[in-house]
Amino acid sequence: MSDVRFLDWGQVEYSKALDQQKELLKLRQEDKIIDTFIFCEHPAVITVGRGKPKEGELPFLPPAHIPVVNVERGGLATYHGPGQLVCYPIVRLAPQGQTQFPGGIVQFIRFLEDWMIRVLKEFDVNAWHIEKKTGVWVGDKESPKKIASIGIAVSHWVTYHGLAFNFATGPAAWRSFNPCGLSGELMTDLKELTNKAPSYEELRALFVSRFNS
Repeated sequence: MSDVRFLDWGQVEYSKALDQQKELLKLRQEDKIIDTFIFCEHPAVITVGRGKPKEGELPFLPPAHIPVVNVERGGLATYHGPGQLVCYPIVRLAPQGQTQFPGGIVQFIRFLEDWMIRVLKEFDVNAWHIEKKTGVWVGDKESPKKIASIGIAVSHWVTYHGLAFNFATGPAAWRSFNPCGLSGELMTDLKELTNKAPSYEELRALFVSRFNS
């Protein structure tokens, strides 16, 4: 996949990043730019997608101390904040002859999960995805924890929103609101798993290097 570019927005407010995504989304729909993957890190915010809790999933409990934003992506509520690498893919999924990512949205989500699993292997962390769920899971398979979340929206066959990889978020924010319909106790990060974590810049570089590998 050579016809891809990576952008780094660094630390950016969520609302500003969403506006910039939508500008790039329109350009990709018009084929004025190539497939683009944007890396960034946000101040603390909770985003709530259009999904509805399913049987066994917990209701969203909005915390008083973190801003909440309703967005167009699929999925439930999740947290973005310091210690988390976020990646927004602005990628064409169709028509078949014009996409580098055949197979539609489900296959693209599997691609994102596999990408993060390759990154985690660099830290000797065994990770996997769970059928009929999105995101990446680690630890004991009998009681796994979630280290990364995915929520994608598609407009005219082009994706936006994306993935969030926890490298040093800490546990406190997750325990305030039932992320993705789960108990916050199920969320983890790279620092908790390995007692060390790369910087945002180091992790971004690793993501780029493991994109095709």
